[in-house]
Amino acid sequence: MKIFWLSFLLVMISILAGWFWSYIFIQEVYTPLNSQWSQGSIPMSVPDAPESMRDIENNIAWIAEALGPSVVSIIINRDIVIYRSDPWWFFQEPNATVRRQVWGGSGFFVREDGLILTNKHVIQDTQSDYTVILSDGREFEVEVIATDPLNDIAIIKIDAPGESFPVPEIIEETSDVRIGSFSIAIGNAL
Repeated sequence: MKIFWLSFLLVMISILAGWFWSYIFIQEVYTPLNSQWSQGSIPMSVPDAPESMRDIENNIAWIAEALGPSVVSIIINRDIVIYRSDPWWFFQEPNATVRRQVWGGSGFFVREDGLILTNKHVIQDTQSDYTVILSDGREFEVEVIATDPLNDIAIIKIDAPGESFPVPEIIEETSDVRIGSFSIAIGNAL
């Protein structure tokens, strides 16, 4: 019973101390700071805001239209085995092989001769064939040139001599990028 009253006393002291310090904070810190802020005497540094959300939307739409032709869709096709089974689904045996689209990804041109940068996980299957579809609907078979599994990057190439493909221009120097910088991801996977 003695422990109960001791615990009760400690809880009551904690509650009273919390009320006391809250009162002191409101009287000594919050109220003067709030009155200075409402009078405009506290300088605030806020970055310039855009004119409107419509300006941001228009800029994103313009960037997507400008860079869209350099973005490609990568289709992964593979032979799929179809199995036949008995009426009870107990025994299954291969019946046929069908070529199907099993995956999709996105990439973009880095050189006018058809060199494309994509992710390694998009072209990781060595048993598959890869087809690139351009923004104008043309389709090309591609060859895997190089992969970097650590950075999840791969380079593939369209073999189309004499053909010139759109390459995106650099919009902004990467040295200006910082935490919180605005970025846009453009792709057309699947």
